[in-house]
Amino acid sequence: MDEEKLYSIYRRYHDGQGKLAISEQQNTDRKTISVYLERFFEKGLIRESTLCSREEFSRICWEIIGSITKF
Repeated sequence: MDEEKLYSIYRRYHDGQGKLAISEQQNTDRKTISVYLERFFEKGLIRESTLCSREEFSRICWEIIGSITKF
């Protein structure tokens, strides 16, 4: 999963879309979406907070990717 797809998942979730809708639009398994959303929550990227900028997201993206690849 690359940074662009991760940002799209984050943005869609922040905008109120559910896991199923995101998985269908991203052509990604729903369970995979759930794993990424868990990592976003751990980093404080929640729906109720202000949408972070692309630059902010980029700074933490590789931490998220790294935590997933260690799975």
